[in-house]
Amino acid sequence: MTDQRPETTYTFDPELNSNITGNDKPERYDRIFFRSSTSINNQLKPVHMELEGIQHIKTSDIVFPSTHWAIQGYFDVDN
Repeated sequence: MTDQRPETTYTFDPELNSNITGNDKPERYDRIFFRSSTSINNQLKPVHMELEGIQHIKTSDIVFPSTHWAIQGYFDVDN
């Protein structure tokens, strides 16, 4: 399950992130792994993921919070 926006394809992207120097190519290094057990199989379901930190910090037009974007996952919880 991925965010479908083109700018969220990679979590490490020197083409978009000015914090990264060198000739590195875009990669998706970061991941969320989820494995449901039978006891919670019907209670916790992945819904959506998105990347955080893809905007410049508030005090700069060129600096990002990190060299990697953060992955944020959303889950439905049924009781």
